[in-house]
Amino acid sequence: MTKLALLFLPIVFLLIFLVVQLPSQQYSLYHRHSDEVVGVLGSANLPRSGKAAEYYSVWAAHNHRRLRQAFTFAGGGVTTNIDSLGSLHYARIHVGTPPVPFLVALDTGSELCWLPCRCKNCARSFNFSTTEVMSLNSYEPRSSSTSKVVRCHSSYCFGSSRESCPLLGRAPCTYEYSYISPNTATKGFLVEDLIHLETYDRNATHIVVPVVFGCGEVETGFILDQAAINGFIGLAHGTLDLTSLLSSRGLVPNSFSLCFAPDGSGRIAFGDKGDHDQMINSFVEDSPISVADVPFDYCYIREWVDIH
Repeated sequence: MTKLALLFLPIVFLLIFLVVQLPSQQYSLYHRHSDEVVGVLGSANLPRSGKAAEYYSVWAAHNHRRLRQAFTFAGGGVTTNIDSLGSLHYARIHVGTPPVPFLVALDTGSELCWLPCRCKNCARSFNFSTTEVMSLNSYEPRSSSTSKVVRCHSSYCFGSSRESCPLLGRAPCTYEYSYISPNTATKGFLVEDLIHLETYDRNATHIVVPVVFGCGEVETGFILDQAAINGFIGLAHGTLDLTSLLSSRGLVPNSFSLCFAPDGSGRIAFGDKGDHDQMINSFVEDSPISVADVPFDYCYIREWVDIH
């Protein structure tokens, strides 16, 4: 017994020595239903049971969402209000392989994204100012090596096209999407292609993501006359809004922010809940992104949380 005690004595002293040499740390402990925890997770997301595994999974999911990178359109995600076109804001996006630019309207009241496609009476140019004329493109599926037709059996297909889909389901998913404005609609078929994005930071790392959007063959009413110059980006919550499409691929949380400056410029970021950096650049020219100190008047922030 004595020999064993002497044998372990140096080890005990070594452990005590190591403990007293460690720098002091301070920790705060909070109850799982305390105001501090509820403020982070939200009361709706807290597990009802007292099981530690469920509680841990909620925190893990929260951390995963928090650490995901925010993204914006390739080129800086700058938006602008065009006085002659009303209250909507517009942005330049790049779609397909090779990438083709489109000047699209950002609409928080509709979910479908679409581009003019094989459209005979769509606008081909736009007078951005008295001295600047902007050429407008039409999306051509055959010109993009990454374009795919969405079939009527796809979960993205909606309306009568899916309801009448034949057994083999090889027919394209056609659609007709109507807006609140009188006699305003777009018709065509759904396609999948790459949209070009970049990280919403100073690195501006370029990525491409496959998304589903409408190949608009017919435009009528308000969107033809004055609203959707070169397409629409739907930002209302649904299956086909751009934020949900990016979120479904695990790229970003299901949220976005739109911020507006006094001069009508702004920025959009997906997976973002608003921040203090102002990313602005020339809307017409492809100039580098810069971070400005001019504050935005306000930000429009939307986040959707799935509760199971």
